[in-house]
Amino acid sequence: MLSWLTSCLKTQVTNLNQPSPNGSGQPTENHQPSPNGSGQPTENHLPSPNGSGQPTENHADDEPKTSFVFKLQKSVSLTTAGHSRDHVRDTKVLVINTGGTIGMMEHENVLSPEPNVFVKTLRKLSILHDEQYAQQKRLEKDMLVLPQSKQKKRIEYTVLEYSPLLDSCNMNKDDWARIGKDIEENYDRYDGFVVLHGTDTMAYTTSALSFMCENLGKPVIFTGSQVPIFERRNDGRENLLGALLIAGEYVIPEVCLYFHHKLYRGNRVTKVDSGSFDAFTSPNLPPLAIAEVDIKINWDAVVRANPTTKFTVNTQWNSNVGLLRLFPGITAETVKKFLQKMDGIVLETYGSGNAPDNCPDLLDAIRKATKRGLIMINCTQCLRGTVTATYATGQALHEAGVIAGCDMTAEAALSKLSYVLAKQDLSTEEKKEMLMRNLRGEMTADPADSRFVQVIAKNLTISRKKGVLTSMVPTDGLAEADRLTLGLVKVWGVTAPVTRVTMSVTGQPDVDLQFTYNAEDQELQFDATSQSHPIEKPFTITWNEA
Repeated sequence: MLSWLTSCLKTQVTNLNQPSPNGSGQPTENHQPSPNGSGQPTENHLPSPNGSGQPTENHADDEPKTSFVFKLQKSVSLTTAGHSRDHVRDTKVLVINTGGTIGMMEHENVLSPEPNVFVKTLRKLSILHDEQYAQQKRLEKDMLVLPQSKQKKRIEYTVLEYSPLLDSCNMNKDDWARIGKDIEENYDRYDGFVVLHGTDTMAYTTSALSFMCENLGKPVIFTGSQVPIFERRNDGRENLLGALLIAGEYVIPEVCLYFHHKLYRGNRVTKVDSGSFDAFTSPNLPPLAIAEVDIKINWDAVVRANPTTKFTVNTQWNSNVGLLRLFPGITAETVKKFLQKMDGIVLETYGSGNAPDNCPDLLDAIRKATKRGLIMINCTQCLRGTVTATYATGQALHEAGVIAGCDMTAEAALSKLSYVLAKQDLSTEEKKEMLMRNLRGEMTADPADSRFVQVIAKNLTISRKKGVLTSMVPTDGLAEADRLTLGLVKVWGVTAPVTRVTMSVTGQPDVDLQFTYNAEDQELQFDATSQSHPIEKPFTITWNEA
């Protein structure tokens, strides 16, 4: 995977009008058969007029051109954004019922999972199943269907119930792997997935699944309830309905958690209340969606998917990790014993990542552990905020080899640690570098991940045919400068010195882009032919190339 941060070094614009050569308003490419017999198309280049031997494009002199040179630097992952399914009439969702309070019944004054009754109850609830429609359409016996929406759409869903049903307190990495594999096996058959899960450890499971699911392109939404769905007054029905609607009507390619009208990123949540319907919060990231009168999606916050890469579930997991919470008076001996046989530790520290610096034995125990290869992540005990090196007590941990966990929750940090440490092909330093990167939106991205880039990536959809990348891009809300740079957001497939990209902008004149990559200088030069307005200022773009 190549990851590029591009800085605009040169901008030259001439604004002239040039119609599409075929008069259709659609872009055209003048490809000739490959002279080397590779079968790949080549551009129709004319000899260089200056005798340099470098190819030049066959454009008329009066065509408007825009030239940029970009320097390859660091990585921030941005690809294709999620979207609503406005063009799809009916969708299918798989509901995986692992257990939890939502499907429990009372036995001898205690709640316990009740098998084989959940689906029967759903069929009796008109907000969750339209029995008349199911009979008219002769749906499969195990299929349920939501009432028709205002947009005349239906969401059909099937429930896969685990046996035995589990209390979330009893779940472990093997259960996480089972959920992931069930999603993978059914990935092509359904448009989205809803996982019913107990609330006590749901934040751990959503964090774990967010890392296990690689190249996820569909919504995976966890939900549950504080009161069983069988009770007269409960939160289970609304939570399940909301999760189904979002999974069926929107393409949000993330592992999420839906609870009490809010959709959260799964690796950003923590449970904060055992006696409230509003049981979860996302301390350092606003909800991805809020379901009130309308469902409002915060598309700018949604992680971008890569639609060209196959979805897989990685179940390799290092279980030899743990959480160590500092407290006043903790001894070096306690820390030393805890670290003895561990591969990784999430160290929960005070404030913005501080630990006592007046206890040399404690710091020495940490330093010796990191030197022998143990990897330690510093996360704050505070509900909100991030780890910094503002104070000397925080700097002491950094000097002892502890990695800053930024604003990750403890659940996310532990899952990420287990996921990364299981990668046997990486060295210790490579694992540390990976832990410091934002992999699934679990930590606040680099400031370079700007609003400008989000707007570009949000409006980009990509298809790849014979090495030619075509982008059909809606122009609503996009400035001319944005349109010219849309092709740079996702420049994968640059395997030859010259790669041609043709981009068509809806309702706008053609934009014909030519990319030239200089491997020696690590520079990417790009020329655009369009009817756009001049760009008067340089800008910075960040994208991820798969």
